[in-house]
Amino acid sequence: LTGTSNLYQYDGSYRLTIKQANIPYTTRLVVRRPKDPKKFSGNVHVECNHPLLGGTLTWSAAKDYILSQGDAYVAVGVGDDLLSKTFQKPGAPPVSFMELLKWFEPQRYAPIHWPSDNGIRWDVLAQAGALLRSGDKSNPLAGYKVERMYISGWSFTGSLLRTYINEGFHEKYRMPDGGPIFDGYLIGISASSFQGGYIPINDAAKIPPPDNPRRITKSIDVPVIELMSQNEALTNTGPQLPDSDDPHDRHRLYEVPGLTHGDGLGSGSSTAQVQLSKRGYPEVGLSPPGCDLKPSDVPMGDLAIAVLANMDSWVRKGIPPPRAQRIKIDPETKRAVTDAFGNAEGGMRTAQLDVPLARYGDYGKETNPACQAPNILGFLRVKRVPLSGAELASLYKDQEDYLAKFKARLDQMVKDRWLLRPEAEKEFQAAKVNAKAVFEFE
Repeated sequence: LTGTSNLYQYDGSYRLTIKQANIPYTTRLVVRRPKDPKKFSGNVHVECNHPLLGGTLTWSAAKDYILSQGDAYVAVGVGDDLLSKTFQKPGAPPVSFMELLKWFEPQRYAPIHWPSDNGIRWDVLAQAGALLRSGDKSNPLAGYKVERMYISGWSFTGSLLRTYINEGFHEKYRMPDGGPIFDGYLIGISASSFQGGYIPINDAAKIPPPDNPRRITKSIDVPVIELMSQNEALTNTGPQLPDSDDPHDRHRLYEVPGLTHGDGLGSGSSTAQVQLSKRGYPEVGLSPPGCDLKPSDVPMGDLAIAVLANMDSWVRKGIPPPRAQRIKIDPETKRAVTDAFGNAEGGMRTAQLDVPLARYGDYGKETNPACQAPNILGFLRVKRVPLSGAELASLYKDQEDYLAKFKARLDQMVKDRWLLRPEAEKEFQAAKVNAKAVFEFE
């Protein structure tokens, strides 16, 4: 994708102005679509490549859903960031996405041209979206009748979407008929009142401070759903856009207890990581090595699939998605209020929390020194710590009792539209394995 983009800046009152106009760029789109246009659903899922290794967490988490629906999927390269460069080791392959492309396949990606300032990304994203909905012959979806286009992002790319909305780009860039480029936004694991919940408008610009009202997710003419882990809930304590079903102000904020930033999204099986590993590229992880506790199995990806399905129903049929309470936070300790087993109360409930076999806690409290290693990005450290035999006996008569209760909770989640049936079945199969390991061992 080749074009020109403006570079923006703030004046002294945080008003947006053009710093430099018509900067040329060439970036990359990855398009997945049904081979037969007649099998295309009309829905397109768009996400931006993460600056760290070009990660695409929506695809990692929801690829089976996207493929089964006949939807199309597009990943858009929108540059790098300064934080990703902290993972760069001397002499090692690059970790920043735009640099990584040329390392990965120098000839194929020789045309990639990205300026030194990533602040051109706002126009690039809008131009990519407009192309995908256009009748232009260069549109990779030409011949496919695009009806709805949803965009999602996680962590940095979630913050990018909030900034895109709040800085007015959603309203500024429209289709020729006046309609929106994107019909709905999913902002994942990005707290608006956290420092990283907003992206600099250009690489040299200061980010509006966490208490700046500019950060509060704005109302626009399409749905915006924010999906957070327990990690973000602890820092998402500033003013928030309230939940609303108003056609001109559709919004939901969900907080999922029992997992931390990036958990449960299937990132280990991402296309990028599979390809890079074949070139001898090391796995990039955030958890300390040597910790013998398992990661959380709270299924953020399964919840995200249901959110995407609910967003489509909201847009196409006007059916509002369910509402959830927020995670309970102790105002003095700034930590989650927990139940008798150490699990957070409130939030978007899952069967793993409501019918537990484990405590999902900060593993810095555990005895293994490796589990107490500092986290480079300061995220809440959550692992799956099995409940004791006595705790399990207080909850369940036996293995069959546990599985019956777990299945009943999954069925209720499907009925209440927190899960789709395929993901519920997958979770029940995982519960059988977990139950066998626990109860037969006991």
